[in-house]
Amino acid sequence: MTASPQSIAVERFFRLGLRLNHLRLLVSLARLGQVKKVAAALNVTQPAVSKQIAEMEAALQMPLVVRNGRQLAFTEAGEILVKRGMEILLQIEHGRAELDGLVTGAAGRVAIGAVPTVTHSLPKAIALFQAQTPDVTITLVEGTTDKLFPLLADGTFDLVISRTPPALDASMFREMLLGSDPYVVVCGRQHPLAQRQRVRWRDLAGFKWVLPPAFSAIHGTLMDMLSAHAITLPPGCMIWSALHALPEFLPRTQTLALMPGSIARNPIYGGTLTVLPLELPGPGATVRAVSRQADPPEATALMLNCLKQAFAG
Repeated sequence: MTASPQSIAVERFFRLGLRLNHLRLLVSLARLGQVKKVAAALNVTQPAVSKQIAEMEAALQMPLVVRNGRQLAFTEAGEILVKRGMEILLQIEHGRAELDGLVTGAAGRVAIGAVPTVTHSLPKAIALFQAQTPDVTITLVEGTTDKLFPLLADGTFDLVISRTPPALDASMFREMLLGSDPYVVVCGRQHPLAQRQRVRWRDLAGFKWVLPPAFSAIHGTLMDMLSAHAITLPPGCMIWSALHALPEFLPRTQTLALMPGSIARNPIYGGTLTVLPLELPGPGATVRAVSRQADPPEATALMLNCLKQAFAG
């Protein structure tokens, strides 16, 4: 079967024409969105950026970007090169870091992003990891999934610990399920609902809530539950991202909140919280570790194993 001229062009480009600078340019364009910003980031002129894009398109015989005002959008071919370019550049960075470790004696690093509803469950895994590799630097950053997963994709994080799967291209990531930690509705022990043997959803009407941030996954879970039971939030509800302040705040008020059962039942809080006997749906109950699809560096693979051990008990 005779190859088409375009197939020959693609083959020739990958064998003879593709350079790392091409990939760096395309990945930078995906992150920054404008030729002007890419030129500044790469310390080249705007015409030089446009020229490189045009050269790639001519060599491949297909468009990679389309203009939309000052913004550039990628074609399907462009998206493929960006996706694979990110993976290639990330692997090169891993190689650089490993070689640098040989030269300097540094043992490397693991950067973890985690949603606030799971960070309390990570110290055991981190302690296991440090016992085996005491010289590795560990970075742990709390955030919401809309911020964490893009940073995992671009290599800023090695792992993200979350309750929801990535909203980005699933083929970029691999998941390891760690365990189940369902959400529960909680209040202080002095709350009017705290002593009831039976609580129905309609009994929650009229009470104020401490709400998680609107862009967090737990916020969507709570809103869906309240809507399903025709409960309207009263005025004066609060929005907090400080999940670990709730056990101190709730006993002083007649406010409700949604939190992981492992926090609500933690004996460290001295029984100050009451878990209301309500049936909650499953979404968000599963804790997962998400990494990039490419084989992880040795330190990241060890952290994944420590997470698995810690959640297994």
